[in-house]
Amino acid sequence: MRLLLIVDSYPPEMRNAAGRMMKELGHSLAELGHEVLIATPSPSISDRFEVAHDGKLSVLRARSQRAKGQGHFVRGVAELGFPWALYHSLKKIDWMRGPIDGIIWYSPSIFFGPLVAWLKWRYRAKAYLILRDIFPDWAIETGSIQSGLVARVLRLIAELQYWVADTIGIQAAHDATYLSHIPNEKLQVLSNWVGTSSETALPPDWMQEAWFNEAEIVVMGGALGPAQDPDNILRLAERLQSRDQCILLCVGDGDRYAFQAEAEKRGLKNIVIKPSLARPEFDYLLRHASLGLISLHPDLRTQNVPGRLLSHLHAGLPTIASLNSNSQLFELFKESKCGIAVENGDDEGFYQAVVQLLDHPEQREFLGNNAKHLAQMFQPDEAARTITNWLSSVKT
Repeated sequence: MRLLLIVDSYPPEMRNAAGRMMKELGHSLAELGHEVLIATPSPSISDRFEVAHDGKLSVLRARSQRAKGQGHFVRGVAELGFPWALYHSLKKIDWMRGPIDGIIWYSPSIFFGPLVAWLKWRYRAKAYLILRDIFPDWAIETGSIQSGLVARVLRLIAELQYWVADTIGIQAAHDATYLSHIPNEKLQVLSNWVGTSSETALPPDWMQEAWFNEAEIVVMGGALGPAQDPDNILRLAERLQSRDQCILLCVGDGDRYAFQAEAEKRGLKNIVIKPSLARPEFDYLLRHASLGLISLHPDLRTQNVPGRLLSHLHAGLPTIASLNSNSQLFELFKESKCGIAVENGDDEGFYQAVVQLLDHPEQREFLGNNAKHLAQMFQPDEAARTITNWLSSVKT
């Protein structure tokens, strides 16, 4: 089949979960014998668009405004332009002169609905929405967006993508409660995934410094924002100040600068904040860390397995997670024994869990082995087969 994949960012210029996951999915689809084009907006190119190759994949980059790392208003305006940038670029490339058997797109961003609607009409193709963060619901839950006109407009835009999709791949069965107005037959559980990387890279210079090689590294990767409850991380760092060798290493973007400013305001010397890393560099970091860390806002009802956890699992890195105790993710930790989950708000329990595993390397090894075993459930090949099986069924 000829398959068009759409995502709001793509490596190497952006190092977020969306781009990594769609790259891995694209390669898995290509290995199954399908012809794949990945279309993505790019703020880094000078021409209106460019087409390159990533192994067996064709990659279209369309010039756009920068969205990541911007304020809410600027980011929203930039993302509104994504579908139009891709629309004008897709019409000009040779790949689009042939048939398209399926359109697979990733949300967030929530703004690709009009583009996918046009593609479905133009090519008589079926469309599969990979729905990860259910936006703007999670932003309203965490208070980063207030209920009102803006929230209603964003919900209408999100609803358009649900209407356009023929099937929606949700991360967990519980996510259907956010989409109760959508027929169950239109929803399909599609777990997150992370593949193994064969790429090698020299670690950045800061990983050669003495503090990195001598410290007990507790690493938290991915975006820093309201959903991660930054104050929860800062409170943990305050408690860990008495442990001289322990460093909380936060690697990612989002509200990184605001987080760093607050850490400095509190005089926290045991937090180190670095920008996002390429996949090989991040894998190197995980191999040298003692623990992984996850913090999710207590009002966040999501049941999803975060991409950052999957990276920990593949690296065999035990994870300490501070979560809503009513979530399926909390239960996953209890059942799989890949780490320790504590309820967000139990600051003493969060601190004691970190100290317990740092003090007991044999327990870290036990949990790390369980993590590697659990990782086998979250492979890009399985996601590729799930989507292509659905496409084959609707074509017949």
